[in-house]
Amino acid sequence: MTFGYNYLKEQGAMKGSDYEYKSVDEPCKHKEQQYVAQIIRYVELPAQDSAALKRAVAENIVSVAVDARSWMSYAGGIIKDNCENKLNHGVVVVGYGTEEGHNYWIIKNSWGPAWGEEGYVRVLDTGKHEDGVCGINMVNSYVDLVVEAH
Repeated sequence: MTFGYNYLKEQGAMKGSDYEYKSVDEPCKHKEQQYVAQIIRYVELPAQDSAALKRAVAENIVSVAVDARSWMSYAGGIIKDNCENKLNHGVVVVGYGTEEGHNYWIIKNSWGPAWGEEGYVRVLDTGKHEDGVCGINMVNSYVDLVVEAH
């Protein structure tokens, strides 16, 4: 995610409605005249720190890297295991909750509303200083300061 943040610091950002997401590898097609904002600062959270992630999620949308290889067949519920920590996908943590005594992260995925729980997945929060389920505690960051483009 830091590569993306650094790009947006240097180039600026367009509205999502002006730059549709496509799951393909191709050169960026940015249009400088459509920039609406620029990242000034972002924060990288300490690795293996579930408490730091929870504090950040309470006030921000946090980008996280995860091992999502087992997620293709996800249809609902809390993922408690069945994945490794070989990070291969970027998502955002938008909240957290508790169900039947299990704390979990609420994650928005980019695979669309027909996948998972209307485009979201819940992953167990172990609350420990470790990599976490699917590696969720390994690489986390969020945008701290954005300014409007002129």
